[in-house]
Amino acid sequence: MTEKDYFDEICGDFFPVFRKFSATDQYSITLHGSRSKGTSDHNSDFDFGFFYEEPAALETRRLVFQEVNVLCEKWKKRGIVVDGFFPRTYEEVDKLLDSWLSGKEDTIPYVWTIWGYHLLPELYNLKILVDPYGQVARWKEKLAVYPPVLKKSIIDKHSFSLKYWRDDYHYQNKVKRKDVVFLASLTARLVHDILQVLFALNECYYPGDGSNLNFTKAFSLKQ
Repeated sequence: MTEKDYFDEICGDFFPVFRKFSATDQYSITLHGSRSKGTSDHNSDFDFGFFYEEPAALETRRLVFQEVNVLCEKWKKRGIVVDGFFPRTYEEVDKLLDSWLSGKEDTIPYVWTIWGYHLLPELYNLKILVDPYGQVARWKEKLAVYPPVLKKSIIDKHSFSLKYWRDDYHYQNKVKRKDVVFLASLTARLVHDILQVLFALNECYYPGDGSNLNFTKAFSLKQ
């Protein structure tokens, strides 16, 4: 069985269940993570998003999660990990996206990535699977051009951090004392600051995962 064959089978199993989460026919199903970005390998899981206008009744939604968990276990036994699904309303995404594009938001440090993950790269990189009313497509269209306000915000924030630590007395002292624990932590922070500035200068949405350097290969600005 090819990857396309079992992907089609996965969709056939999960999508009818996902649809029950919505009270109307206005919903979208999307693929996220490495499989949507073209960076997946044989260890990669399947991450699905579900966007909707109105939720079904609470008890129905609870049953949906139960059914999804059963299907996840079924596919796990076949050696394929499906990481459930992430339901959100169109309204909440619209509000957060507008806030990002106006320069009011900042990266949020979620547990699955130490450097933060946010809505913009998620929407930009996701793959649309079901979107009959074009709502997700409109979000992606808004992000087709990298927002200047985001570029300035990221460069200002992370440049400040780099400049601050460059001349910080405590940092210089730790170097002299060879405080490995402190310096290892700070080095990771500074490398992240450099990466954030690099991604912003190249107007590329920072993915917030292990594929960072795969993206930098195509950057025109590397210094």
